Amino acid sequence: MRNKGNHSAVRAMFGDAVRDGLIQANPFANLRLPGSRGRKDIVALTERELTALADLALDPRMELGEFGVEYRAMILFAGYVGLRPGELFALRSDDVDVQLCRIERSLSKTGEVGPTKTGRARTVTVPPPAQLALRSVPEHRSGLLFTSPRERMWRQHTHHRYWSWLRKLADRPDLDFYELRHCAATMLLERGATPWDVAQQLGHTDGGQLVMELYGHPSEAGARARLLAAWDAQTGPVPLSGARREEKAS
Repeated sequence: MRNKGNHSAVRAMFGDAVRDGLIQANPFANLRLPGSRGRKDIVALTERELTALADLALDPRMELGEFGVEYRAMILFAGYVGLRPGELFALRSDDVDVQLCRIERSLSKTGEVGPTKTGRARTVTVPPPAQLALRSVPEHRSGLLFTSPRERMWRQHTHHRYWSWLRKLADRPDLDFYELRHCAATMLLERGATPWDVAQQLGHTDGGQLVMELYGHPSEAGARARLLAAWDAQTGPVPLSGARREEKAS
């Protein structure tokens, strides 16, 4: 019985039978089946892999025609900026001001536009590669930054269809669109941003705790390189409390 959903149902059924005194033990009580991949187990896409993935939107097999250029830009924007899918779909052109982007609304799974997940608006940064990608996105009469091929706001089920085609071409059938958010977080951490910084970008309100637990997947090699750079002879230590001491001295 490989289906995890069936296993849960059968285990519950036998559990009821034990409680009703019909049997003495539940044969499924301690059976452990492999679970789905958790966020801690995600291997975040590298910058090169993100670009290669986005480029597949231009592949003739996707049959997107000219729209492939915009879909490629949306994937890159998602991978570099790290918005939640609902925030991305509800984003408007005037929310973006070159290197900054204002996040005020989100598209829910029921198709309604409302506040963000936390109920708070925030301003995030738009890295240069994402800025470059946006240059190829045409203006839409709706005012939305990204739309579906039919010039409508993306819906979760509609986008899932296109995303499924793309990840199949990439030979990554299990790649979730949400993982682009992990990609953005990891690239920021690899570049020296603190978990608190990344939390601000992602829209978390826990001071970076979730980033440290789930979202950041920096490589060990990158960590070693930064640790070695920290002891570079040309770079002296910068006391964390230096600013405070200067204030007291003045």
